[in-house]
Amino acid sequence: MNIKEILVLHHSHFDLGYTHSQPILWEMQREFIDQALDMLDKTQDWPEISKPRWTCEVTAQVMKWLKTANLEKFKKFKKYLHEKRIGISAMEYCGTPGYNIEQWSRLLYNAKFLEDLFEIKIKTVNQHDVNGLAWPMVDLMIDSGIKLLTMAVNIHFGGNVGIRPSVFRWESPSGRDILVMNGQQYTMFDQFFYSWEDSIERMADGLKEYIWFLEQKQYKYDFVYLTTTNTAGAWDNSSPNMAVAKLIKKWNNQKNDPVIRYVTPELLLERILKLPADKHLLYKGDWPDFWSFGAASSARETAINLGTKPRLYISDFLRASRDIEEPYLADISKRAWWHLNAYDEHTWGNSWSMHHDHPNTTAQWHFKAHLAREARELSEYLLIHELEVLAKNPVQGGGFKGMLLVNTTGSERICHVPVPDLWKIQKKSVRYSRFTFARHLTNFSYDAITAPCYGPVTIKPFSWKIIPFDQLKPVCPSKKVTVHDNLTQIEQKTLFDKSLKNRVPGDGYIESPWYKLEYCCKTGRITQLFDKKRDWDIIPPDSEYTFFEVIHEQPDPLYDSERTALYDRDISIEKLDIPCWKTDWKARRQHAVLPKGCHVEEGETSATLVLEFEVVGVDGFQQRITLHDNTPVIDLGVCLMKKDIRTPESLYFVFPLNIEQGWSSHYDTSGVPVEIGAQHLPGCCRDWFMVNSYASIHTSSKGATLYCPEAPMVQIGDFNFARKNPLIERRQNPLLLAWPLNNCWDTNFRASQPGYIMLRYAFRTHGPFDPERACNEGQIVSTPVEYQMVVDCEKEKEKEFIKIAGDGIHLQHIKRAENGIGIIIRLICLKNYPVYGNIKFIERKISKIFVVSPVEEDKHELLSADNKLNYKFVPFRITSFRIVF
Repeated sequence: MNIKEILVLHHSHFDLGYTHSQPILWEMQREFIDQALDMLDKTQDWPEISKPRWTCEVTAQVMKWLKTANLEKFKKFKKYLHEKRIGISAMEYCGTPGYNIEQWSRLLYNAKFLEDLFEIKIKTVNQHDVNGLAWPMVDLMIDSGIKLLTMAVNIHFGGNVGIRPSVFRWESPSGRDILVMNGQQYTMFDQFFYSWEDSIERMADGLKEYIWFLEQKQYKYDFVYLTTTNTAGAWDNSSPNMAVAKLIKKWNNQKNDPVIRYVTPELLLERILKLPADKHLLYKGDWPDFWSFGAASSARETAINLGTKPRLYISDFLRASRDIEEPYLADISKRAWWHLNAYDEHTWGNSWSMHHDHPNTTAQWHFKAHLAREARELSEYLLIHELEVLAKNPVQGGGFKGMLLVNTTGSERICHVPVPDLWKIQKKSVRYSRFTFARHLTNFSYDAITAPCYGPVTIKPFSWKIIPFDQLKPVCPSKKVTVHDNLTQIEQKTLFDKSLKNRVPGDGYIESPWYKLEYCCKTGRITQLFDKKRDWDIIPPDSEYTFFEVIHEQPDPLYDSERTALYDRDISIEKLDIPCWKTDWKARRQHAVLPKGCHVEEGETSATLVLEFEVVGVDGFQQRITLHDNTPVIDLGVCLMKKDIRTPESLYFVFPLNIEQGWSSHYDTSGVPVEIGAQHLPGCCRDWFMVNSYASIHTSSKGATLYCPEAPMVQIGDFNFARKNPLIERRQNPLLLAWPLNNCWDTNFRASQPGYIMLRYAFRTHGPFDPERACNEGQIVSTPVEYQMVVDCEKEKEKEFIKIAGDGIHLQHIKRAENGIGIIIRLICLKNYPVYGNIKFIERKISKIFVVSPVEEDKHELLSADNKLNYKFVPFRITSFRIVF
């Protein structure tokens, strides 16, 4: 094998709170750049071939350093950037599939700032450690001027795609492609060449081993690309390593072959561009991340963070709809988005995760959880402030006279408004108190559940409505949802009293225009869910599982109850790209142990089956299944008190589907639909997926979709964890699995998550799969109609913010432009063909329209006709515009 040179990228892998607590980590990363500058100074007169270089793996490191860097250091950093001895990768963090389009875009904002500050172009993205990247990010990178994505997947509890090392082209959802350096896991220069032994002889031994490894891979290039940190002992969040620099210099001085030289990401790109472009393999599809299952080790905080995203979307929407805003709001918004994005960074827990009570572990977790909670509270302030502005409420005034309702989705909404009697008789209103109403604190608040309901109220897409209290009509009980139960209400409440013996209760059912839901009053088991529109028994008649059934899973203690039953790590073979999954592990899966309660709560327009069970690993467990009179979407809720269990376990909610073999399946990643199997890179994770909104199993005539607004992990087809499936078998009667909780990792997770956890899902059946419908319904499930009390309200008013025309054109985000001039609007076409669409802003005169990059850089100006944004949208491509009024 003719290897002419070894290219080495030197960096500090950035984990936000893995090796150290977050406050310590931020300061250390700041120090590392200072140390890198010292290293570059001291080696300035070295031979060019051996001069060390330093790469800032993410922009977060640089932004932190800039806060304290003096002018001398700033000039030195800029000098080394222009000399290509320092490189910067474009993303703020190494990301996870939990990011939505707006979050991914914001991860690139720092790069644009640094380009302008240092007068450079950043053309590369490093995604180290993480096992994948959301597919829409390819288009976002291309539109942001990125030419090369460098992956350095860590296959511990994971796996890599395709053949590595290699270069391939990754085709985006819209048909463009970007170069990918499918590199070895970071630190592999050290691991293969034993750099910590400080021996040229050992380096030569390691080179022979690595050449053998490449030969097995049929490696075809004449250069090798590897990375170095500061091993051994400091793999992540580590400082510059002068010892390795001296070792490389010594190797080159002795004329060893091949030569070793440092590169930055930009120099790596230059080397790759010399390769024949037509020789690279082309892959198309999503790159699901094995590591995403770490999100389920923090179910409560993950749900909080997911709930924050629609709040920020709504507040951004309302701010963008105003001509003038208070300057301080931009700062609050940036802080909220920063905390939101930092929580979704790939570090779920501490390297000491197995030592759950270790001070480092508890400190790291409190700082991690704080990110989600700070984002949530800031978003709450922004949202209520914007509702207050729209309602034109005074700081202090008389009592409430009516309600403001706001719909920021692209669907017409029909809602029933809970109005506590206290709001109608209150004589005084203070802005202070309007920030504390319980409805904004939880989806199941006392006020929202017990208050009298009024309506229905219809709200147009992207609009608001103010209604005086005296024009709100009480909801008339619907006859479209009926409850049939052989038990009286008293019997329902006392059925599970231990004093009652030998009772043989009857069965009951709830019926809506779309479904008939049958249940056993004694056991709480769902015995049938029937789709009336499609004449379909949704649950297979011989299924072991029933609808929304809770299942506890653990490694079977009769074989091996430890995490080694799932993955038994051996670094010596992992570095040869051989993961250590125990794919034949024995699982013990347990249904609920005992039924504890079963009753139906009837509302004016809905009925809710409430089930309580004794469940392994849980103290207190309740499920709520709600059928409505005006939608086929079934609302699902669960409340549980999790026990402090530190052995590996998972909780699932099972949806067995009576569907023939050969079915298809889709889920969404950052708003883009992905077909399982057909749109995946080879070797990526197929056992589970982190969805942004939904997962669906379907045939050409029928299907079912699960919406996941607060718990993003799903499995498709069967229980798949740790099976490393090369593909998903399309067997008859598949399982659609929600996977809200697990603690199965052996690092970078929470070993236990005790306490109260409340989660929401939604479920519906349908005909053929329609990504536009799934996208719209997913947004409806996650994004509520917001309402606020109004102090001065004499008559009903309603107005639209915007109108969007064009089949399949979906609004991803709308916000004020970062430069303060106009607004940014991001749209996507969900049809598989180009669509002409237009956007009209009501009561606002468009002055200029620009197509912009994801980081808001003007690309070209558009003409406005009839005061509309008119554009031909490319299928599945996110397009951003800046509109000036």
